[in-house]
Amino acid sequence: GNSRPASCAEHQVTHLWDMEVINGPLDALHGEKVSVAALLVLEEYKRIAAAITQGRCHAKPYENEDEELLEEIRKENEPELLETISPQHLEKCLNGIEEIIDELPSEQTMFHLLEKAGCAKTVYDIGLDESAVLPSLRLAPYTRRRLSLLRISKMLDIRGE
Repeated sequence: GNSRPASCAEHQVTHLWDMEVINGPLDALHGEKVSVAALLVLEEYKRIAAAITQGRCHAKPYENEDEELLEEIRKENEPELLETISPQHLEKCLNGIEEIIDELPSEQTMFHLLEKAGCAKTVYDIGLDESAVLPSLRLAPYTRRRLSLLRISKMLDIRGE
């Protein structure tokens, strides 16, 4: 009855940009921001899948490493969803997560599909630059109390990067 199952991490990133926590006002439509965020999230998920495949990714207990979050974002996240996830259970699920990510299109395929449709594809297309990417991926999971893989990635220890 709602779009929640089909919209999560890319909308969390877009909402962060709308909140102007790490950026000023953007002169871009919601859909343009979502298409850029979808590609950023896809790239992050593929990075996680590669680390799982290579044995460089393991589950760890959740530790809030983002204490500087704004108060209004913090209130949105109480109680913290990640505190209900067992690292041991997450570790058992990593191969399944990797298999699901492998079913997603490649970053290049997604880029070309967005290009063919005339969509925004890069942070530059919406008035941001590369310096916004890492903070966007780091803080976006907290903009909504939803359990996306982007949020679960806070419990992943990825080595060799």
